[in-house]
Amino acid sequence: MKNKVILSAIVFLAMLTVACNSDRVFVERVDIPNMQWHMDSLVNISVPVEDASQVYDIKIAVRSNVYFQSRNLWLFINTYSPQHVVETDTLECIFADEQGHTTGDAMGDIIDYEIPFKTEVRFPAPGTYKFSIQHGMRLENLPCIDEVGIIIYKHKSDN
Repeated sequence: MKNKVILSAIVFLAMLTVACNSDRVFVERVDIPNMQWHMDSLVNISVPVEDASQVYDIKIAVRSNVYFQSRNLWLFINTYSPQHVVETDTLECIFADEQGHTTGDAMGDIIDYEIPFKTEVRFPAPGTYKFSIQHGMRLENLPCIDEVGIIIYKHKSDN
């Protein structure tokens, strides 16, 4: 009986999550081996874009554990278009406020962050866009990072 209640709760939460994220059009997360992100290791993600007329919001997803020692994380992000145009960006991900309170969603010892990267983006043409993400911290092996990824939403207009 107890297992049925737990299973029902899990199914309900999964359905609620899907319903709340109906504007989400793409999600991909890449595991970081042994939670040790080497500074030369790139997280590469390919994003198929079919509708170039749609406006999107792009977020970077990072999963860490509570033992990550920094309040922020610097990322270098290259975006490669199907037309071979490369855009290079630097993104600071704020993981904690000045009092040390997390800015992410914590569950147990895991914290999920969704960091805004670009808002109101319109891809110039349909095709596959490639994102390459590298950490820009001073440590050669950055500990406590479990996953890095990209989440793309349909932009919600204020109208």
